[in-house]
Amino acid sequence: MIGDLRFGISADDWEASIFVNNLTDERAQFTHNDGQWEYGAANVAEGREHTQRIFTNRPLEVGVRFMKRWGD
Repeated sequence: MIGDLRFGISADDWEASIFVNNLTDERAQFTHNDGQWEYGAANVAEGREHTQRIFTNRPLEVGVRFMKRWGD
């Protein structure tokens, strides 16, 4: 399970917060094209008939955010 956490305070013209994205540092894998195999001439030329692209999510990220509003 991938979850994020954020705590902050705000006033009339500013806001400050700390955050943690991907709280459990989960390494999820996502496939391209809903898991379908991808065919292409370049793959055949290299001796591979098909490939499947797999992407992972971003790792644990911790930070501080400050926002200031000017004008109306």
